[in-house]
Amino acid sequence: VESYTIIDLPENLFLSTNYLSASLNRPLQPMPISASHLHCAKQGAIAFGLPGAVAAVGQKYDVIVNSFSLQEMDLSTVQAYFEWISGALNENGCFVSFNSHGKAGVRRPVDYPLEGFQVCQFGMFRDFPSGLLNTIPYELVLKRGSGKQWDDDVFDVLGCLMQFGLGDDLKPICAQFVQGSLSNETTEALRKLKGFFTTDAAKRADALSRHLTLELSVLQAYIQGLHSYAVGDVGVAKSAFERAISGGLKGFAKLRACAHLAVIDQSRTIAGWNEDFDALFAYPELERILVESDQAPFKVQFERVVSVNLC
Repeated sequence: VESYTIIDLPENLFLSTNYLSASLNRPLQPMPISASHLHCAKQGAIAFGLPGAVAAVGQKYDVIVNSFSLQEMDLSTVQAYFEWISGALNENGCFVSFNSHGKAGVRRPVDYPLEGFQVCQFGMFRDFPSGLLNTIPYELVLKRGSGKQWDDDVFDVLGCLMQFGLGDDLKPICAQFVQGSLSNETTEALRKLKGFFTTDAAKRADALSRHLTLELSVLQAYIQGLHSYAVGDVGVAKSAFERAISGGLKGFAKLRACAHLAVIDQSRTIAGWNEDFDALFAYPELERILVESDQAPFKVQFERVVSVNLC
C-alpha cells in the first residue's frame, strides 16, 4: 500500500493513527482542516485529519472504506460523502461500505445515493454479527459506473432481511441480484415481502399469506416464525421455526431460530444448534435470555426491524 489516509472523529483518530503508525512502522502526516491548496498523502505515510479536512484532500484512491459511520449521519451528509467519494476514486477504484439503515438519516437501504455507482457485491457483513440483537451492517462494494442496474424494492427487502440474520441463506440471491440474473419469479416474490416490513401486524400476515417461490420457502418459514413470535402465537412460531431449520436454515439465522425455540420451550440450552460456534460464549446476553425465558428482547428487535415501513 503506497499510502493511507484516515478521516475520523478525534477520539477514533487518536486510536487508529497511534495503532497503525506503530504496527506498520509508517510516519504520520497530519492534514489541516483549512488549507489554501490541496494536500496528498506522502508515499509510505499515514495521512490523517478530522472530517473538515476532506475538502483539502487532493488525490485519488484505489480503495475507499467507510465502516459503521454513514449509518450514523443525517441524509444530506451521507449524500455529500458519496459525491466526494465518487470524485475521489480512481477509474478502477472501489468503495467498500460496512453500514446499515434505520439508525439516523438513512431510514431504508435505498436511501443510500447509489446512482453513478455499479454494485459489485452486497451481503451481510460477518457470518456472525458482533451482537446478538445489534443492528446488522451489510457490505456494499461499489465501483464508478453509469446508470442504476438494480430494483429498488428488491434492494430494500434484501437489506431488511439481513437485519434478521439472514446472511448465508441470501448469498446466492444477492449474487444473482448484483449480476442482474435474478429470475422474474424470485424478483416478484421478494417484492411481495415489502409488505412484511411494517408495524401493522395485519399487513405482515397478508404479505406472508402470499405464495413465494420454492427458493424462498425456508426464508418465508423463518420470518413467519419471527412474526408469530412477536404477536404471541408461540405455537405457530414454533412450528414455523422448526420447518425453517429442517428445511436447511443456515448460520446466524439458524442460531436465532434455535434461540427462539429455546425460549418457547423454557430451555437453558439451545437444542438443535450443533455448529462449531459457541453461541453462549459469543453472546453472553443470550445466556441471560435463556435463563429468564425472556421473550421481550427478541420482540423489541423484531419491531425495530419492521418499523422501517417499506410500504
